[in-house]
Amino acid sequence: TTIAVTDTRATSYTVLHVAFGAFRRVWIAYGIAPSSGANTVTADPDLLADKDLVIAIDEFSGVNATPLDVDGGSSTDTGTAVSDSITTIAANAIIIGMMSHEGDGVTITPAGAYTQFAEFETSVGLLNMNAVFRVVSTAQAYSVDWTLGSSQNWFAQTVSFKPA
Repeated sequence: TTIAVTDTRATSYTVLHVAFGAFRRVWIAYGIAPSSGANTVTADPDLLADKDLVIAIDEFSGVNATPLDVDGGSSTDTGTAVSDSITTIAANAIIIGMMSHEGDGVTITPAGAYTQFAEFETSVGLLNMNAVFRVVSTAQAYSVDWTLGSSQNWFAQTVSFKPA
């Protein structure tokens, strides 16, 4: 399964993809817009019609022209404590963390050091997700953490971007 990300500013996107179980996929896509102004972003997944899709699109300024610092990879487990680790290379990097779980009506609470910028919690059997960010001053190991309201199969992915 793949996903194509395009926009009305002709941004070139890089997509980081990780599989989560047999039927779940998570992507973090990033690009540097070639110009400013209004922009419509389109995510076109190669999925069967009966699959769930949750998308969060956010904009961050002040990143490097070659933005990727570290693809932190992913973690999967079962429980209420969700965590993925990343070791940044650049000082003043921005860390983006995304997590998802398969439960119904389960609250997702990000750790206090991170700012939540996307969340989707439902009670109808859809994929639930939460996305956070944090600007860190020192290049070192960090943990991106969440707490779930009940024990679930979960997945977390992290990435960091260099400052301008």
